[in-house]
Amino acid sequence: MQFQQFLRNLYDVQRWLSLKIQIASDENYREPSNLQSKIQKHIAFDAELHANAIRISAVINEGETLIDAKHFASNEIQQNLEILESEWQKLQEASRNKKICLSQAYEALLFVRSIDEFNTWMDEVESHLSSEDYGKDLSSVNHLIKKHHVLEADIAHHAEKVDQITEQDQKFFNSDHFMREELHEKAMNSIKRYHSLHEPMAIRSDNLEDSQLLHQFLRDTEDEIQWLCEKEPLIASKDLGSNLTAVQVLQKKHQSLEAEISSQEPTISSLVHRGQQMIRNGHFASEEIEQVRSEIKLIALQCC
Repeated sequence: MQFQQFLRNLYDVQRWLSLKIQIASDENYREPSNLQSKIQKHIAFDAELHANAIRISAVINEGETLIDAKHFASNEIQQNLEILESEWQKLQEASRNKKICLSQAYEALLFVRSIDEFNTWMDEVESHLSSEDYGKDLSSVNHLIKKHHVLEADIAHHAEKVDQITEQDQKFFNSDHFMREELHEKAMNSIKRYHSLHEPMAIRSDNLEDSQLLHQFLRDTEDEIQWLCEKEPLIASKDLGSNLTAVQVLQKKHQSLEAEISSQEPTISSLVHRGQQMIRNGHFASEEIEQVRSEIKLIALQCC
């Protein structure tokens, strides 16, 4: 009777072990959905194993008692006990591995989310850097330059994020993470993408500076042309005075006007030179700059 009871207990435990090994060997951690729920379930699973350790030990003790009593089936009992212990160790090992893999899967999930957020940020940055808006006047271009400086600072600040991704990627490799290859590829793609931002960032900075130079030049020349146009009627006046007093008054006004125009010549010359230098540097609006240069030179010549 004792032997039959042992066999019944043994078969019950073996069926239980077989079922639990199947559950412990399930690689459901590879699917990232509901990971926290899976982790909680495995905690309960581990608790169940711990609770059944006494049951396993009891069956083993039963078998060893029969062997000690020189039971005629001692060899068979010993073989069954060895199989039982092996399966029990197999289950415990599978459970430990699954616990590790679930933990790794959760770390990977957080890591991937972090990289996805980083990539979303880079989507916005790339959109800004690819903008063809360089301002329609000096005020708007100055505003865009301020925004670009903020963006440059933000990009520089995200270098810390790249360091964090690199560090975590290395930890995955060192810990022999089951997703290390996949995570490494994802990390390297994001890091490479980040470093590729620097070229378009520099290009947009140069283009905004060129736009600022253009609109500053256009405003300065516009102010100067307006001033010259205001003086032109005075220069072209046919009023020569109807008497000596009137002539003397007109002479003084003309001398004052000549002095005023003469004082503006360095400013006009500087503007013309500025425009010429921008053209030599290959400014994208060279044709427009040349037209404005020609216009101010012509008006200045008419006034001199």
